[in-house]
Amino acid sequence: DQIQLLIISQDAQERLSSIRAKAEDLQKQRLQRLRRQYEAQLTQAERAPTAAAAGRVFSRLVEELSAVTSLSKELGPLLGRALVGLAQNQVARGDAQLASTVKRAQNYPLPPSGVDFVARHYAARKDSGPDAVKAFLAYIRARRNQLLVPNDPVYLAARATCAVSPTDAEARLKEVETRAQAFLEADSRLGWAALQLGSSLLWQGHPRKAL
Repeated sequence: DQIQLLIISQDAQERLSSIRAKAEDLQKQRLQRLRRQYEAQLTQAERAPTAAAAGRVFSRLVEELSAVTSLSKELGPLLGRALVGLAQNQVARGDAQLASTVKRAQNYPLPPSGVDFVARHYAARKDSGPDAVKAFLAYIRARRNQLLVPNDPVYLAARATCAVSPTDAEARLKEVETRAQAFLEADSRLGWAALQLGSSLLWQGHPRKAL
């Protein structure tokens, strides 16, 4: 009897494993269909003849993708792409929701063009807040193997976020230390980041670390 129960138990486990595998396969197929569907719609929006037409499609896609409670690896980047598309459309229409849309887009993987757009958005606004720094870091990491362009507005904006002087409060010096270190880790060629890091450490009373 015990042997028979053991065989039945093993058979049940095998059936359960088979059911789970089929369910996972069906879920993957569903995600692949959704991805192709949304990619086609995004391409349609990006090629729309008018800003109004594009805006309607991007808005709908953002709403639909945002409704997915747990975005997969396949759908997360599509929402990021849709948010960037919506933000670019909002620029054309002068929409007051632009800043909010850009901030939302930063929560998802972005294509290279999206990384560029978000970073240049903050640079144009001369923003030095945490979201701007996050965007500048993503931009700099993406170009760490490319030639440095001295007058690139994003690099200039990133450098401005690390402006520091010996009269700054300790909290500001520490903030610049953290930021400059992050920029230097993103691209070791940034001499200004090394200089600002050293200055912030020196003025915090750490001359040896500043060397």
